[in-house]
Amino acid sequence: MRVLLTGATGLFGPYLARALTGAGHEVSLTGLSAAAGETHRCDLTDPAATAQLFATTRPELVLHAAALTNVDLCERDPELADRVNRGTTATLAMLCEQGDRRLVFISTDSVFDEIGRAHV
Repeated sequence: MRVLLTGATGLFGPYLARALTGAGHEVSLTGLSAAAGETHRCDLTDPAATAQLFATTRPELVLHAAALTNVDLCERDPELADRVNRGTTATLAMLCEQGDRRLVFISTDSVFDEIGRAHV
């Protein structure tokens, strides 16, 4: 299966990447730093760039583990938090729906209200 893993260099992504590769899947990775395997540089907050990533990798399954997880930064810059965490997820969901792909979304235990204050 062709899998696109976002957040491949984050806290959880490397474990997923190893497990998927070990299971024989064709895995394309996105992340902010170097990772084992094929890492694609893509600004996931840019819908056109994300659509191009889908055209290049042709995923059948998208595992979405990318997020802005720094709670202090999310509280200081709620627009950035919204763009990264909600906007990116909405774009990935739309692209998956258009291509009849599966999307698995992995979230944190932090929940934010409409103005970006953390609630735990």
